[in-house]
Amino acid sequence: MRLKHGCSIYGDYGLNISADEYVDSGVPLIRTSDFDDFGRLHLINPKMVDEDAAKEKMLRIGDILFSRAGTIGRCTVFEREEPATFAAYLVRFRPNRLKVEPRYIHWWAQSSQYWSQIRSDTIESTIGNFNANKLGNLKLPNIDLKTQKVIADFLGHETARIDQLIEKRAKFAELVFERRLAITSRAVTGIADDTPWLKVVPDGWRAERAKVHFRESQQRSETGEEELLTVSHITGVTKRSEKDVNMFMAESNEGYKLVAPGDLIINTMWAWMGAMGVSSEHGLISPSYGVYSPISVELRPAFVDMMVRSKPFVAEATRRSKGIHSSRLRLYPDAFLDMRLPIPPIETQLALLQEISLRTQREDELLRKNERATSLLREFRSALITAAVTGEIDVATWGKKGQTDRRLDQIEEAMRA
Repeated sequence: MRLKHGCSIYGDYGLNISADEYVDSGVPLIRTSDFDDFGRLHLINPKMVDEDAAKEKMLRIGDILFSRAGTIGRCTVFEREEPATFAAYLVRFRPNRLKVEPRYIHWWAQSSQYWSQIRSDTIESTIGNFNANKLGNLKLPNIDLKTQKVIADFLGHETARIDQLIEKRAKFAELVFERRLAITSRAVTGIADDTPWLKVVPDGWRAERAKVHFRESQQRSETGEEELLTVSHITGVTKRSEKDVNMFMAESNEGYKLVAPGDLIINTMWAWMGAMGVSSEHGLISPSYGVYSPISVELRPAFVDMMVRSKPFVAEATRRSKGIHSSRLRLYPDAFLDMRLPIPPIETQLALLQEISLRTQREDELLRKNERATSLLREFRSALITAAVTGEIDVATWGKKGQTDRRLDQIEEAMRA
């Protein structure tokens, strides 16, 4: 059965609302950023829209929302008693309860079978033409309604411990990351975190504007065939091919900005989160990012990489960013190039980098194990969901045999090894 054949409403796009139309009191507007890869809705301080504007697009319990932007295909089921509406880059499907269990769709949309269909349709797609019809034509497993409900109950129970362990691993990584930030913050400024950016610098250090040491690079790729890079506040600059992401991909990377080893990349839209770093690779990056090439030899690339992701630097970058809302702040080239940077002597930079390296070696090993455990948990979660929603396992007996617990115990043992 195709998805649209099990729904009374399909292909309903949400409200096309601009930021200046938000109100202080009204109806919550669900956006793609309000739910995660597991389909969990997090309406924390949601954007609000006028009730009259929302009345034609009000959600009912059991409505299914699919994203057609960002992570194309990400799905959530609306289960709130309180009223809400949804944004333009979401597509609503309302299941026919005599044919389809909404909770089953929630799990099916996390299966590898579902994502293989999504990826095959998005390889040649753009946001503009990945439409509701493509979603409606997705094929559901041929499973009766009663069994769908049993599967939904089973997965709700069996994934609970997996999700707890994934959350535990995420909190561990966050604690290590915070500790490292505290160490690096003092290292790159020579002062405590709560001191305003470069109000004072240690003896023998200088503070100079970024434009003395960097220039904006606008070199573009003619073919788009170079290695595509990405940047985050946690991992800095890495190859996109090494990331497990389902984000929308452009049809061509022609015209993307070229990156050379030693170049500083700043995600203009996410600088306020610390999404920047120095590349160790040749490659290319989105034209919306800032690429800054070094024009002096007074800053070691590793020191710059550590500096730009430190708390004090990110706070100063945020202060200099422009935008109406915090989520829309932009760090433009003129603002970055006007920022003052700490310039310790080269021997001081090298000593600081060596000290940080020694202190973080054990943490790096722990983080590698933690990342591996998280990866195994996610793989097991996906495999379990796929096997259940496609009928490959008998959910009535599988859980009773304790197979989930045994697999999770093995993953936990591997983490402690």
